[in-house]
Amino acid sequence: MGLNHGAAFTLFSCLLFHLGRIGHCEEKNCAVDISKRKQDTPSDLLDSMLCDYDHRIRPNFEGEPVIVTCEMFVKSIGSIEERTMDYSVNIFLRQKWNDPRLAFTKYNHTIAVDVSLLKQLWQPDLFFVNEKSAKFHSVTVDNKFLRISPNGDILYSSRLTLQLACEMNLEKFPLDYQRCDIQMESYGFTTENLILQWKEDNPVQLGNSELSKFNIIGVDTIDCPQNYTTGTYTCIAVQFHLQRKIGYYLIQLYIPSILIVIISWISFWITMESAPARTALGITTVLTMTTQSTSSRASMPEVSYIRSIDIWMAVCQMFVFAALLEFAAVNFLGRQDKHLLRSLKIRRNKTNAKADEAETQAAEKYKKLAGQYGMGSASSKVLENDHAKAAKNKKKDIAAVFLSRAKWIDMISRFAFPIAFLVFNVLYWGTYLATFDERGSPGDML
Repeated sequence: MGLNHGAAFTLFSCLLFHLGRIGHCEEKNCAVDISKRKQDTPSDLLDSMLCDYDHRIRPNFEGEPVIVTCEMFVKSIGSIEERTMDYSVNIFLRQKWNDPRLAFTKYNHTIAVDVSLLKQLWQPDLFFVNEKSAKFHSVTVDNKFLRISPNGDILYSSRLTLQLACEMNLEKFPLDYQRCDIQMESYGFTTENLILQWKEDNPVQLGNSELSKFNIIGVDTIDCPQNYTTGTYTCIAVQFHLQRKIGYYLIQLYIPSILIVIISWISFWITMESAPARTALGITTVLTMTTQSTSSRASMPEVSYIRSIDIWMAVCQMFVFAALLEFAAVNFLGRQDKHLLRSLKIRRNKTNAKADEAETQAAEKYKKLAGQYGMGSASSKVLENDHAKAAKNKKKDIAAVFLSRAKWIDMISRFAFPIAFLVFNVLYWGTYLATFDERGSPGDML
């Protein structure tokens, strides 16, 4: 019984050994066996090419680096967000490289194959450096295609939607220009093994390039090799030069703030006696300007530098606040005559008490003398009336002086405020629109 078990085990081992040799021989001679077939179909051709193909090894192993030529069709560019400093883009990315192991002579034209074959082929390890999120499209099928040329050229195209980081400098916002990149790099192959390059003729095509906030004024392609501790890696990038459209900000920010500043000047034409009206107008314009300034910062990221819109809003707020302070100064100056007369009266009462007593005694003596000579009380009344009229006229003169000064301030403000605001506008727009000659025209921003 033990002998039977030993013989069975020996027989089973020999069978496994011979089967392994047969499989090994079949793997060695798969290309030969397939080449003996007619190869009338593309399937036969693909089977023959992939028989001894190893997708773990790059083409031209230990030889020249693989040249991967890229081109891109930008289907659309989505919203560009200043708060998160990113943007979305929908692209067709096409990569082309040569793999001599896939060359064939059966057909003299390119054959299109299913993208599932890509799993069995070597492919570049390209990735997007500034990518935040990305996805392939698979409705109704995977939006990819793969084509193989007789000389071994492989064309691989895929459709992607990317959300990419875009570092922005908002110092001139909203009169600014931005540059957003799509940067692609090899992850694992250094320049000794793989080189990315752009297609020579029209490497980046734009589809629907109409954006709500920006105009695309230029597209550049560059090489940007990166040096790391593990070596130098190939890198290419496309740069979108963007000019912001100012039409929205003119309607929502600039024109309303100009109107608010102009409304604040109406108080210069309102008489100083109408204190409630001028006060209400001044406070309303200040609060409205504050609300406008706050709303302009609501959708903006928190930055440590001053932006163009911040300067505009601050100056406009300063103008409406200055108009309110102007009324306070005018109102104070117009009422200063009463305070001055009151203080003079108190001072005269303290310093000239004796003089008043002497004047009173002189008046009484004058009355006695007038009675003796028959002048009576009529003369004394005339004298008292003259003193009263003189005092009243003095008060009127003092009030007129202060009132004229207050009106003079209003008169000067009617011209000084508009001129100062006009000068500010010339300096502001002249400074921030000076770059139009280099990058675009004012008409492009509307």
